[in-house]
Amino acid sequence: MLKLNDKVFLSLREAARQFGVSVLTLARHVRLGTLQGHRIGKYRMILVELNEVERWKREVYNVKQATKIKRYWEQRKRRKRKTKS
Repeated sequence: MLKLNDKVFLSLREAARQFGVSVLTLARHVRLGTLQGHRIGKYRMILVELNEVERWKREVYNVKQATKIKRYWEQRKRRKRKTKS
């Protein structure tokens, strides 16, 4: 955790651990641009702002997960209908 000018920054590993998602998921969303991250240092470590990760989890990730779950249950209903007929 890094604090700069009233902002809290986390590495991808710390953010993943805190929010219950994988590091690869966060890295993919940084690459896609849905999550804003900052690359720093010789090894190009990615830092994300705590507020930004909270916004991403609320607005992007949870919506995406809800869509997956909805699609799963719709497919399951279709399979049940096919087996009954």
